[in-house]
Amino acid sequence: MVWCQTIETGPGEPNLALPTEGYAAGPSVAAAAESAMLEALSARAGAISGARDDQTREHYRRSTDRIVAKARQLILVDTSGLPPPALEAGVVSDLDSLIDRVLSAGMGPILTVPVGTDVEAGVACMRTILPGASPFSILR
Repeated sequence: MVWCQTIETGPGEPNLALPTEGYAAGPSVAAAAESAMLEALSARAGAISGARDDQTREHYRRSTDRIVAKARQLILVDTSGLPPPALEAGVVSDLDSLIDRVLSAGMGPILTVPVGTDVEAGVACMRTILPGASPFSILR
């Protein structure tokens, strides 16, 4: 699973008060990252064009300087001299092991809702909710 945030990095206030987000999973990190970026960018375009009704004029007036500055810093920081992050994505051999890891990390209980099934392809889609998981930041 890849999480992507987008925000304008130029001077002055961004067009939107907060970064937009995209989430995706895929057969590889690169494929998931591409889908997450496309989702974040399309959400940004939809919000800027006024297609979103969840961000009102009052929402834009809120003081978000600290969050905008942090988001811009994360985007603009020069990481070329840093060693690549060590990714410890251990292989999970079965569903029970995955559930044990999620629960031991304190993110449970695990709630799963069936979304759809393609019997012919043998694929079942589920929406999984981890109530114990925390976002990186919240502003409401």
